[in-house]
Amino acid sequence: MAYSFLFISAFVENIFPPIPGDTVVLFGAYLAGRGELSVVPVYIATVAGSFTGFMVIYYLGLSKGRNFFIKKEASFLSAQRLGKVEGWFERYGPKVVLANRFLAGVRSVVALAAGIGNMPRGKVMLYSIISIGVWNGFIISAGIFVGANWLAVKTVLSTYSRIVLTGILIILAGFLLRYFLKKPRVS
Repeated sequence: MAYSFLFISAFVENIFPPIPGDTVVLFGAYLAGRGELSVVPVYIATVAGSFTGFMVIYYLGLSKGRNFFIKKEASFLSAQRLGKVEGWFERYGPKVVLANRFLAGVRSVVALAAGIGNMPRGKVMLYSIISIGVWNGFIISAGIFVGANWLAVKTVLSTYSRIVLTGILIILAGFLLRYFLKKPRVS
């Protein structure tokens, strides 16, 4: 039952990013470190859940993403800008997907962008499983080795997530500010 919960939690975190998937993985590792769960099934359940969730978002972007933005004629993402995003992702996509698990707060966006950018499925699968495997291995190792210091590890991860998310929000705000300042005014 616990392994199913870990799988579902890791899956749902990709679909609904505010869900604290890493915290649940860390707690599963903590339980494994105390001998209440086995390490290998914790690792397999969390990697499989994260990978499945990532691929669902990727397929959503691949099948619906581009059409959604073009049909909605989103003012911030026109067909021309979407083409630029696709070109950018074609150039840098593999690196971004490879680093995606280390980019708290934007994991779902990376999967969606990989789909919208039409990144080849094989590359997405390979790079995402490497990223997920390394990240979850790190989280699980930390949970096992820290054990009794659970609150200290949770605080470090929470701080890391807030710092990365704040940085991303500042960059996004800068892009939006730049966009609105350059937007022609109607007289």
